[in-house]
Amino acid sequence: MKYIVTHSSGSHKDDFLACSLMIAENAIPIYRRDPTEEELKDPQVCVIDIGHEHDSELLNFDHHQFGTDHPPVCALTLVLQHLGIYEDARAFCPWLETAEWLDSRG
Repeated sequence: MKYIVTHSSGSHKDDFLACSLMIAENAIPIYRRDPTEEELKDPQVCVIDIGHEHDSELLNFDHHQFGTDHPPVCALTLVLQHLGIYEDARAFCPWLETAEWLDSRG
């Protein structure tokens, strides 16, 4: 992973924690701006909470394109699932479900 791109507006809990997890094992910079089309297709660029794409193989972790019929998820959910620790996080962090609902349903 070369770097992370996330939204330029103020951080929310989901993108802050998702970025924190990704940089915990990868000492990489975080850029707060919109991703380019090339970045969305580059598997070495992690795009979190923006881009309107979820493709963990390409490290794209946005949830905003999911409809209201989709189970509540946030960027943190998608990163936790990618890392294989989502179920452990749900057991350890009782606030995760609330964060998913608030972020996806507002």
